[in-house]
Amino acid sequence: MKLFLQHPKLDPTNGIEGDVALLQLENEPELGERVKTFGLQNLAKSSKEDKNIHKKKGACIVPGYGFIKWDKFQTLLPTTMRKYSPAMLKPSVCTGGEYFKKLFLCAFNQDLTNTCKYDGGTPLLCKSKGKTKLYGVTMGAFGFTQYCNSGQSLFTRISTYYDWIKKKTRSLQNEKIEE
Repeated sequence: MKLFLQHPKLDPTNGIEGDVALLQLENEPELGERVKTFGLQNLAKSSKEDKNIHKKKGACIVPGYGFIKWDKFQTLLPTTMRKYSPAMLKPSVCTGGEYFKKLFLCAFNQDLTNTCKYDGGTPLLCKSKGKTKLYGVTMGAFGFTQYCNSGQSLFTRISTYYDWIKKKTRSLQNEKIEE
């Protein structure tokens, strides 16, 4: 990895606001069925775009989430690509309050499959108007693990950080890193 760029508002003590980062790879990744590029045009750009996603049944998938087991003795990773299609919830159902609604998208899966512990950064991809876009990434904050046992997952809302992502991505492409 050439560069790891955290959002400047990230508070490491709670990981709530600014829980998003950009990576610049040293080398181009080997693209294939499971590794694809995802340009700026495929990100949710505004809250208008994602505010009603909870009304679109089956519109979202969560591909490539992680660990089968993780503890101090062993780590078991899946051998096949895992994915599930969660029901999207109104953010206030999971988190409550206007402040959190701006920051998160919330998902639920009846069989309790979720992206929770150790899955930070797993994408939430949703179809809208025939296009698949990145709407969220699993938040990495451990303070919200109380939702794990109920099948809920919290995703950092990409539209909240779109302008920052766009600015930093463009500056990285020009090799001018601005802090």
